[in-house]
Amino acid sequence: MELRSQKTNLCLIVLSLLTPLAAQNFEFPARHHDLPRKHAGTLKLTPEGVSFERTKPGKAKSKIDVAWLDIQEFELTDDNQIRVTTYADRRLLLGKDQSYLFTLTGKPGIPAVYASLKDKLGPRLLARLADTTGTPQWSLPAKHVKAIQGSEGVLHIFEDKIVYESKRPAQSRTWRVADLPNISTAGPYQFSLGAEEFQLKAPLDPAKYEALWLRLNHPKGLELISTKKEPQP
Repeated sequence: MELRSQKTNLCLIVLSLLTPLAAQNFEFPARHHDLPRKHAGTLKLTPEGVSFERTKPGKAKSKIDVAWLDIQEFELTDDNQIRVTTYADRRLLLGKDQSYLFTLTGKPGIPAVYASLKDKLGPRLLARLADTTGTPQWSLPAKHVKAIQGSEGVLHIFEDKIVYESKRPAQSRTWRVADLPNISTAGPYQFSLGAEEFQLKAPLDPAKYEALWLRLNHPKGLELISTKKEPQP
């Protein structure tokens, strides 16, 4: 019975990977950043994958085609950029993953793409934007700590997502609850989402943190030590 269950789960995973991801076709005027050059052309998102074709073909490769199955990370930013990172290695860069950076220069724009893909790509979708639709359960002003330069903004906790909203371009983030890494805190003025660290400008309510931790981790069978009851003698 256990072996049959494992085979069933494996089949479901394979089928989910083969299922077309784009709910609709998108076509944008865009620029491909092929440093040090930028090429104008058309970026398309279809049920099969992502493609870009230059307006003026040159001697170099003028068309890019990447299937959804071959995309390791699909990054969207609120300053109209899309970065597609594949599993292919770049030999001249010591095996660094091949990626393609595009800037959208026309409609429909990033919000429409995010709405179409947010429930389909799972953790492969990196959303550097603030999806503040709905009503947050609670919010706290915070600084997103980074190695070189952080940003200031507000953390919003929703039922189905956590959002960091910043006024600086490409600094906001949206995480779906289903894709969230573990959360932790080292005190009332610190909060971590996996490797992402935030300095809080107002104290974190222990009860709100505990409720959030339990909501994220209870499905995994985890419990807070402080809430676990000792067996009676």
